[in-house]
Amino acid sequence: MILTFSGIAPDIDGVGVLIDMLAPLFGMSTNLWVQYHHTLHTLFFAIVVALMAAFFASKQKLFVGFLAFVFFHIHLLCDLLGSKGPDGYLWPIPYFSPISNDFLLIWSGQWELNAWQNVVIACFLFLVTYRLIKIKKVSPFEIISEKMSQTFLKLLKVW
Repeated sequence: MILTFSGIAPDIDGVGVLIDMLAPLFGMSTNLWVQYHHTLHTLFFAIVVALMAAFFASKQKLFVGFLAFVFFHIHLLCDLLGSKGPDGYLWPIPYFSPISNDFLLIWSGQWELNAWQNVVIACFLFLVTYRLIKIKKVSPFEIISEKMSQTFLKLLKVW
C-alpha cells in the first residue's frame, strides 16, 4: 500500500477537480485543477514521499524508500508521455519547483490522456492484474477489508 501511494502521490493535487465540480452547487466558480495540477510533480515532493514511505515501512525501510522514489518517477514519466489535454495543452512538469521554475519537463510528442496508447496500456495492465488476482488468490480490496476481498474473489470465480 505504501508503494501504491507513492506512485499516485503526485496527483494528490488533483483533488481540485472535485472542488471545481462541486463549487457551482454553492454558487461559486473555481479553477483549482487547471491552476494546481502538476504542482506536486517535483523532485522535492518525490524526496518527501520517499522519506515518508521509508518511515512508515515496517521492514527494509531504505529499500521501500528507494522504490517509492522510483514509483514516483514512473508516474512522472507516464505523465510526460501521455497526459496531453484534449485542447492540445502539454502539461509541463515543474521538476525543480519550488527552488526554480525555469526548468520544465515537457515533451512535444506527448499523446492525449484518452489516446489509444493509454487505452492499450490500461487494458494490458488490467489483464495482468486480473491474472495475478486469479493466480495469487488476493485482491486489491484486501487493503480495505478481508471480507470485501473474499467477496470479490468469490465473484471472480463466477467469471
